[in-house]
Amino acid sequence: MRRNFEERRNQKVECQGITFENDDARREYSLGILREKLKDLEFRKIKGFPIDEDEDILALSDPPCYMACPNPWLGDLVRIHGKLYDRDNPYSRKPSVFLWELSLLCLSKMPLRGAQ
Repeated sequence: MRRNFEERRNQKVECQGITFENDDARREYSLGILREKLKDLEFRKIKGFPIDEDEDILALSDPPCYMACPNPWLGDLVRIHGKLYDRDNPYSRKPSVFLWELSLLCLSKMPLRGAQ
């Protein structure tokens, strides 16, 4: 199993139209862009932006998909992977059990407000 993981880790990765040698290269490239974006004072004014150090935000992020701050790639993700709504083909999805379980796990580890 470990060998399988190492083989996959060293495979080329395509992300948002760019091909990288491996996932580490994709992550390094994306973190560099995010690092620069974090210097933008207007970006930091977005409602919900965390009050945290840049290095903490970078450590908790795996751009461009998961961000510990508002996602500056969201428009690109929608442009590349999104599609227009079609009234003749209604959208319907069942909730993901994995995401539900993950949400419950995260909530169970969060401290309650006001708890000492």
